[in-house]
Amino acid sequence: LWGTMHTRKWMEKLGVKTHYVTKDGTLKIEMIDERKWTDHIGIYNVFGQSENMEMTVYLPAAEYASLQVRTDTGDISIEKPLTVGGNIATEVNTGRISIEGEVTCAGMFDAESNTGKILIKAPLSAEDVVVDADTGDVECFGGILANSVKVVTDTGNVKLSLKGRKEEYSYTYEVDTGKSNVPS
Repeated sequence: LWGTMHTRKWMEKLGVKTHYVTKDGTLKIEMIDERKWTDHIGIYNVFGQSENMEMTVYLPAAEYASLQVRTDTGDISIEKPLTVGGNIATEVNTGRISIEGEVTCAGMFDAESNTGKILIKAPLSAEDVVVDADTGDVECFGGILANSVKVVTDTGNVKLSLKGRKEEYSYTYEVDTGKSNVPS
């Protein structure tokens, strides 16, 4: 905890602000970097610490109406079991999406990455599943249970594990450059 607080104070001194906004029952957390572009030049800062920002959000065990997580540069990881009564949307521009805890979603599960791997290690149950990686691999080893599954990657490999028989699914996949273990 001390390290986290120390890092937060240090980042605030550099001009990085953290905002927590609650509106209509929605929790929105933003880290806003207000530093000038010249402040990002250099290998180490004066304290020998890197300038990487990290945010860990712990949600209490409950069922949530929906969940949306987005980051420009960084990873998204769901490490514990999660139940959502609506949709789950995760999006990274540059980074990795990793699902390590069982996810149950009554609506659509949508994972999008422009540059980075999407890895689903735990069981995933949803009405519909869309996984889209522009540049990066898609690996689903935990098993997916859904009415429809759509996997898209422009440059990357696809490894997919579905629960049940292939005939029970409506699935589509697209791989422009890469390999897939999904039968045609």
